[in-house]
Amino acid sequence: MDDRSHTGSFDSTLITPKWPVSGGASGSTVNLGHQTHYRHEAGQSAQVLVSYNGGTPTVVTSYTADAVARSESLTLRVPAGATDVQVRFRYSGAHNWYWTVDNVTLG
Repeated sequence: MDDRSHTGSFDSTLITPKWPVSGGASGSTVNLGHQTHYRHEAGQSAQVLVSYNGGTPTVVTSYTADAVARSESLTLRVPAGATDVQVRFRYSGAHNWYWTVDNVTLG
């Protein structure tokens, strides 16, 4: 049960600053790390998206079940010629559970 009456759904995206990367001629990889505490319920979604050089964000992972007090490490493939990356943490749902993200690193 929700803690407050409402209509519609909740949709929020946390966006990092742009980080410099070097895709080189054949591309490369970088590691995206973060702490996650996600409580899942049907009808909601949590996604990590990345965009390079201001391009369209693409999903690199989605959470479809609880991910409680967990460290995440995602390998990102940097396209050739990329000079920056921006990460988005997007949560949408019906105002019942939650997602917390902390200690975001790129290396």
